[in-house]
Formats: sequence, C-alpha cells, structure tokens
Amino acid sequence: MTLGYLHGQNSARSRKGKINNVDKFGLTIFPKVISVDSIRVFTLLEVPFYSIQFIKKNKKFLASYNLAVSLQNDDGKEVGHMIWSDSIIVDSYQETRSITKSKKHAHTFTVTKKKYKIIAELLDNDTRKKGNRQYRFDYSNLKKTPSILEPYFISGQTKDWNFKEGSLPSYGKRLKSLGEELGICLSGFIKKGKYDILVEINYQNEESIIDTISNTSKKEFFEKIILFDSNRFNLVNNKIRIKLVQGRKIRTKELVLSIYKPGVSQFVYDIDLGIKQMRYLLKGDKRKMFKGKNKT
Repeated sequence: MTLGYLHGQNSARSRKGKINNVDKFGLTIFPKVISVDSIRVFTLLEVPFYSIQFIKKNKKFLASYNLAVSLQNDDGKEVGHMIWSDSIIVDSYQETRSITKSKKHAHTFTVTKKKYKIIAELLDNDTRKKGNRQYRFDYSNLKKTPSILEPYFISGQTKDWNFKEGSLPSYGKRLKSLGEELGICLSGFIKKGKYDILVEINYQNEESIIDTISNTSKKEFFEKIILFDSNRFNLVNNKIRIKLVQGRKIRTKELVLSIYKPGVSQFVYDIDLGIKQMRYLLKGDKRKMFKGKNKT
C-alpha cells in the first residue's frame, strides 16, 4: 500500500517545463477502519500561501481560490465530492511568499475494500491557473486477515480520531515539536478473538524496547491510538516497526518520524553518532572541542 502524501502526478507545467506554484498544494489521506467492510478516508488538502496570487487591497494582501476534491471508483464513476471557495488576507508581502504558512481543508470519504482514485483541483481566481492532483489507492488486498492499514501520527491537544486544527494527523515528515505525548494511529482487519500489537521504537538501537499491547476483540476489525511519551523519540530520524500478530500470522509496517532540529541535516540519524564521527574528521584544537560532547 502506498503512503497518502502526493508530490504531484499530472502536474501542469509552464512552457519552459517548470511546475507552476499553483500545482504545489498538498493532498494527504489518512485511512481508518470503521466496520467489517468499510474504511473512512480523512482527506487533508493544504494550500501554501506561496502557491496562489495575492493582490494588494487597502494596505492588506488578498488571495482567493476554489478548491475541489472528488472520489472515483475503479470504473471512473464519481462517488463523492466536496468544493470550497475561500480567501486569505495577510498584512505583509513577506507573508504572501511564506513557505511555512498554509490554509487547510478537510473532507471525509467512506470506501470499501476496492480500488479508488482521488482527484483534487486548485483554481487561483486571480491568475485563473489550475493545479491538479490525482492519487490512486487499492484496498482490495485488505480482504485477507489479519491486515493493517498505513500507520500515522497524531499530536496536539486531542488524542482521538476527531481530527481538527491543532491536532491534525501526520506521516511524520520533519515535525518541529511533539508536545508531551505522541500517538500512533493504527487500524486494520482481524478475526474475532485475541490479537497483539508490537511496537518497537528505534529498533536499530541496542536500548530499544518492544511495547506489546494485547487485546481480545468481539469485532472483525480494530482501531487504536497508542500514546507514547515524546522523549521516546529522541533521534533526528526515529524508526518505528509495528507488528500485528494473530495466531501464527504476522503483518508488519514500518514508518519514520523525522524531527526538525535547526542546523542538523535530516540525513543525520543519531546526533550522538554524528558527533563521534566528527571526531575522526577534525584535527588539533577543533577535535578537542568535541571531547565529552553529547547532544543537547
């Protein structure tokens, strides 16, 4: 199964072959099993400020756009859609070019264990340029049990499935802060009876601990958010391995939680290890500076 984040399929390009800013909006899906044969797909669309055109108006800057998302089945028939007409007002030109600020929209679709396609389109009302996203996903392989959907993270004030601004789900790409707790959202299909979930954080580390959650279900599916203290994720790139075990059958998923640290490359897996390696590259007084140093 493929992760939900889209980088840009069928993106419209300028005459010089460059992708237009309007194509750079984000589309992410977060699935959750809600019944023995149904899956809720939380669809998150993100419009970065820099992707649309702002016009100066009364000492402020205004941008307006239309955003649409639709769901099609494997036969190409539309089975759901949502349309937004929205605008953004900011105080300064610098905000209009921000690469960190964005406007978010969400919609939920309910699907079964079949193949689908999500189509999203962003229309800039000033330039009349359009950006497009298409994403296909296949849940037909979930008919076998046990099976598990792609896990994802949830942080913020809310630790349940009622996602909202301030507690939106994420696949863990370069998070800036975690708060005191971080949840891993898990759901899948099982047979009635006992099943186990094994979670190992930073499993390449000799000090890693396997958390085992044992449950007995009267239903043929499960949905669970497992909470962890944020200090368990103490590396720049935290590798998590999850195993769903029922009887002799095991299904495994792996994901990475990347934490943004200013001045530290995302390719540095362990800061302690990075410092140790630097000792071999430096000479003289510079090498002495790293003696006894540890991460802060």
